Amino acid sequence: MQFDSSFAQNQFISEISKEKISLTKTQKSKLRKLERNPVYKSISFVEFSRIENFVSNGKLELSIPGRKEGYVARVEEFKYTSETEYVWKGNFVNNDGNIVIYCKKGEIFGHIMLNNEEFDFQTLGKNNIFIKIDKERVLKAKCGNIRNPTHNKKSDTDGLENTPNNKSNTGLVRILVLYTSNAQDAVSK
Repeated sequence: MQFDSSFAQNQFISEISKEKISLTKTQKSKLRKLERNPVYKSISFVEFSRIENFVSNGKLELSIPGRKEGYVARVEEFKYTSETEYVWKGNFVNNDGNIVIYCKKGEIFGHIMLNNEEFDFQTLGKNNIFIKIDKERVLKAKCGNIRNPTHNKKSDTDGLENTPNNKSNTGLVRILVLYTSNAQDAVSK
């Protein structure tokens, strides 16, 4: 699906110029920290329109910042209380992936997996940022027991029994962290 660029303001997610954004000192500091994070390929400012204007017959039409192509996702779950309180989850039609959108007290955050690419979006004060994640870096990152590659592996296991009680190097650990912008602002001070 191709969107007409003159419709850019009429999209659910519209990229906006960084020059139009007004940030506090704390928000600027937080943005600099995010921009220095090697896991983030790019960060852009976006604005979200009212979701109810873009949902029709159980489908959400949207664009992804930095792309001309439009996408359609079919609803899996939609809990709508008001324009400032909702959860929308769906799978992309004609593309691999899914999207999750949370709106709590008017603040929008969520996650998109699309054709082997990953994106996050969150609030930054009264503004919204859209983040493209470097999946290669995420996949290379290790959690837990990281060993020095020049270290002799045999000596790491000397004296350790291979039993269920041996908790070293137990495998992949996944952690999901959800937070509000107020919690994140409190930590980034």
